[in-house]
Amino acid sequence: MIRRRLVIVGAGPAGLSAAIAAAEAGLDPMVIDENPRIGGQIYRQPPPALPPEGGPPLSSAARRGVDLLHRFHQLRARITVLTETGAWGLFPPRRLAVHATRGW
Repeated sequence: MIRRRLVIVGAGPAGLSAAIAAAEAGLDPMVIDENPRIGGQIYRQPPPALPPEGGPPLSSAARRGVDLLHRFHQLRARITVLTETGAWGLFPPRRLAVHATRGW
């Protein structure tokens, strides 16, 4: 069992923003997401093998995603991230059941 004061389910824009706010407030949040990479459907990072430059210019939405991911990575030392991990139940008094598709 892992004990955390704050667990955020989902590493999309809302989850990343919540983790940033929590870390800036002095908490050490944990973020879980069932996908292998953070960012959600809208800001998911490209696979590491793709070069970052040389593509079309970024839209304003894509620029917001880049900025959000940058802020998140600046605080990454305070934030635990478990990818490929899904939440499947919340039980009293405050227990979150998760399933990891890979070991952590």
